[in-house]
Amino acid sequence: MSKPRPDLKNSADDIKNLIHYLSKLPFIEKIFINGSRSPLNHYPARKDSDWDFIVSHSLDKKLILPNARSLGYHADVLCIHKSKLELIKTAIEIWPVDKNEIIFKNK
Repeated sequence: MSKPRPDLKNSADDIKNLIHYLSKLPFIEKIFINGSRSPLNHYPARKDSDWDFIVSHSLDKKLILPNARSLGYHADVLCIHKSKLELIKTAIEIWPVDKNEIIFKNK
């Protein structure tokens, strides 16, 4: 559980900007939400909870992204190779398709 960080961006609109940034990286294939803000979590997230994301990629080497907190976001981003996606049980895809409208509401 993370501690409140009023010095970091945490609103849904701010987080959309982070997802937009991640989605523009050419090696990112999918983005998932995980942790307390995932609908698969059994407890409601606090308003000041951080955001937990998993990004999948197809590179043949380990991928390390800039720390989201150093970019000013109250978020954690874990990178995994796409071959490991079957190991993810508590995360829901939010990009390129957010069929559950967790972050991006369909109009």
